[in-house]
Amino acid sequence: MWYFLISNSDSYIEIQGSYDRVRKIFFSDQREPIENLELTAIAQEGLTKEILLEVDYLEDVIMGGIPVFSARFKEVIQPHLNGEMDFVLCKVLVKNDSYLFYAVRINTIMPIIDYEKSGHRELARGGTIIDDPIIIKEDIAPNLLIVRDVKYKSNFAVSNILKELIEKENLKVGFYRD
Repeated sequence: MWYFLISNSDSYIEIQGSYDRVRKIFFSDQREPIENLELTAIAQEGLTKEILLEVDYLEDVIMGGIPVFSARFKEVIQPHLNGEMDFVLCKVLVKNDSYLFYAVRINTIMPIIDYEKSGHRELARGGTIIDDPIIIKEDIAPNLLIVRDVKYKSNFAVSNILKELIEKENLKVGFYRD
């Protein structure tokens, strides 16, 4: 089984920087170098330092589809990875305080969405795009932990293996399936 991640509605951030550059680093098929890369994100209204100290997953409202995880998450999950994720330091700012999180580049990219069974939405300029409900394919290799869709790159899913590991370690990450 595969799942989408969900965060508390008060767990939104806005990653700063050039929209095109950040999207190229995290969504491009070419692996842009990330050594010495450090991001900054601004906590959105409602995200307090108390919430930041508790949660392990934040959602970016501008770039979309870039998971941002806590240092706790990185420490627990990184030993189980086989190059599936790259962690990029991301300082989350709340008022005058800075909190250590990591934006994640997902390196496994493949078709994960069942485009025929998923919902679609008409665009004003013509054409359609994927929309809720987004249905995850059932035939994704079960040994993977996290994958990004090849066509709609802001969509990614985590495996049951990763979900169980996150739950076992009591990390504060939410999951859902359509």
